[in-house]
Amino acid sequence: MSSKKFRFIVSSPLSGDYNMAIDEALYLTFLKKREPVIRFYFWYPSVLSVGRFQKISDINKFFPIQEGGYFVRRLTGGNALFHHEEISYSIVCSQEHLGNLSVIDSYKKLTSFVLDFYNSLDLNAKWACECKDDYKSSESPVLCYQGKEKYDIVIDGQKVGGNAQKRSHDVIFQHGSIPIKSRKNLSKEYEYGRSLQDWIEDISYKSALKGLALSFSKEMNVDLDFCEPSKDEIRLASYLREKKYLSESWNKDGIEQETYLAS
Repeated sequence: MSSKKFRFIVSSPLSGDYNMAIDEALYLTFLKKREPVIRFYFWYPSVLSVGRFQKISDINKFFPIQEGGYFVRRLTGGNALFHHEEISYSIVCSQEHLGNLSVIDSYKKLTSFVLDFYNSLDLNAKWACECKDDYKSSESPVLCYQGKEKYDIVIDGQKVGGNAQKRSHDVIFQHGSIPIKSRKNLSKEYEYGRSLQDWIEDISYKSALKGLALSFSKEMNVDLDFCEPSKDEIRLASYLREKKYLSESWNKDGIEQETYLAS
């Protein structure tokens, strides 16, 4: 029997700025209400997200950000990732929900449901550290797919998606990417990375969502309580979107103009 409940949210496709605003609103709300949550969501239009501490000048070597390319800065660290035809997830919980694991072991715990889902599709999915090759494949990666961390997930030795985490005291926020549709027909600068359709031609979003939810419930030993973001969370997300995730000071320079709190 499951030992605890997680709020379970599935969002309609949203812009990058709105998705990041909702993620942060859920994180800020957890700081006060302590209700763990997992959210699955989609991106429209496709967008490049950059890590909290990345320099735009470095990313411009690969993506034409200075030429008007659409991007948004995340509240998590890590490297730039192009979100296209994928399912993303975000999780907010406490260290207690994970058994007070270390930073690196919490990554393993929180990505275990993605690994389980991939293997339920009969794919050869493993953590990067289980592969024979050196998983740290780039000394100074700028794009997510240029490097492999210990508990990144690979299929047939090729990295799929990515994950990033933020910790504050005993609170853990993690989000990640499950690419669905192939990127083979995109222009060169956007084709980085592999997607599930490269292995399974007819995979659908509906079946993937169901499988991911089942894997999360099993791996985390939790019940999922389907719900919508609260009115306060929507209100806070709208405020964060306007004041932070649409601002040049945040997206280009990583500068927050104020401290944000949940009501």
